[in-house]
Parts: sequence; structure tokens; C-alpha cells
Amino acid sequence: MLNKRDETILKVINHYRYMTGIDVAYRLFSPGSKKHVIEILSGLSGNADGKPNEYLYRFGMPKAAKGNIERIYTLDARGRNFLQEISGNPTIWQYRQDKASYSHLVHSLTVTRFCVVAWWWSRQQDRFKLLEDRTGYDEPPPDRIRTVIPDAWLLFKRSDGMRGSIILEIDRGTEFKEQFQKHIRSRLQYVQLGEFEKHFGEKSVICAYVSEDNHPRRLKAMQQWAMEVLREEKRENWAPLLRFTQVELGKVYQTPLFDGAVWMVPNKDEQAPLSGADCLPDLTAQRFLRQPC
Repeated sequence: MLNKRDETILKVINHYRYMTGIDVAYRLFSPGSKKHVIEILSGLSGNADGKPNEYLYRFGMPKAAKGNIERIYTLDARGRNFLQEISGNPTIWQYRQDKASYSHLVHSLTVTRFCVVAWWWSRQQDRFKLLEDRTGYDEPPPDRIRTVIPDAWLLFKRSDGMRGSIILEIDRGTEFKEQFQKHIRSRLQYVQLGEFEKHFGEKSVICAYVSEDNHPRRLKAMQQWAMEVLREEKRENWAPLLRFTQVELGKVYQTPLFDGAVWMVPNKDEQAPLSGADCLPDLTAQRFLRQPC
């Protein structure tokens, strides 16, 4: 029989799709509990890699070097059936090995870790609290009007009651200038046309791009390409809406993503934090239309 702790773990892994031991430790326990958490996750996976019909399915990252490979955990058939029974939701997702390429897993785990870091950071200070996070998995298929599905959306509340949100986009470094600028335009239009507010019920937003490509040229290129779009659209004062940073998957938990000066704005040379006094969660499209940040 599963206890409440196990049930919570299954729900959280179902939400993020892919998690490792350290991800679950940060999200539900503490970083120091990683060893104990892995023991729990292993038990839910039948204490073996690739064992079918368990609550969780455990496997190693493809292309990983031989040795002590970090295990990834995702919902398996027994876990899906359990969550379907207690929730009444017949559409609970289940892992399919043929759909999980190396690139897909790195992307998915980066999304997971950004959201998990947000929850952890939220618990470590009193100024900002994370109220909700949604991943792209939670969103319905795009329609003719709403064509933007972010990798994740996070809603914060500041200690004075103000609310603000972040649209997360993971940049794999594979898009060239034309594709990247098309992506930027779609996000700007999503906010400008009111579709963001209509979908999420919030006005304040920052579009945060996290690049998996650690080459410094990529970060500079993203800034330049974004600024070109803002100039073409005559929205230079919208520059604070866009933020760019670089972080490797294995270094997410060592990077101060929310209160550290690790983010670039298109029209500035110096880096800034997401939670600066004039940033999260103060920025709104309406404010950009009136004055620069």
C-alpha cells in the first residue's frame, strides 16, 4: 500500500514528467535528503532499471558515460492507474521509451529544474512566494488564435500583495536567427494582443529564455536578435519583458536563477536578477507602452 508521501511523489512526478533524485529532494524534502529520496524512488520503481508495470519507471540518461549514472524517474503503468483511480482523470500520462530522446530528456529536465528551483527559492525567503507553476504538458493543444505554448509558466506573489509571472522558454541553441526572431515575435504578440492575460488571468509577465548552449556567443546573439525585433516593432521600451541566461543542466541548482545577477536584458550590457526591485513581478505590457523600465 502506498502512503501519503508516496502518493505526493507520484503526483509531483506526473506533473513534471521527468525527475531525478535531487529534483524530488529539492521539491518535496531537502537537498540533504537525496540519498533517502533515491531509496524511496527505487522502491517505487521495483529496485531496478527498466522494470515494467511499476509505480515509477527508472532509467539512465541516454549517452551518459559509464559509471554511476544518474537515474531518471517517470510515471509507469501502475502509477498511472493509481492516479487515475484516486483522481478520476482517465488521461493521466504514461512514459513511452520510444519518445524520450537524449535531447528531449535534457530539455524536459531543464524545465523541471527551473520550476523546482523556483519552489525551493520561494521557501528560502519571504519576499516572493511561488503560487503556481504549469508546464507545457499541462496546456491544451494550440488553436488558431492561441498559438503560444510556453515550456513553463510560474506565478509569484510579492510580500506587498503584487503578483507577477514568468514564461519560461528553453533555448537549445539549435535555432538560427530567423527562427529565433520568429519565436520572439510570437511571444510579444501573445502579450500585446491580450492572449496571455486571457489564458492565464494575469497581466504581469517576463519572458525568460534559458539557453542550454553554454557558448557566450549564443547569449550575445539572443540579445542582439531580440533587440532587432524590438526596434522593428518599435517597442524598444519592452526590452525588460525579455531576459536571457545560460545554464547547464548539471549546474541549475548551483546557479542563483532568481536572486542572482545572471540575466541579460536586450538593451543592457550588465546582468541583473529576475527579482530586482523594478522587475519580478512589477512589469506589465501596459507599463511598457507608457515608459521604459
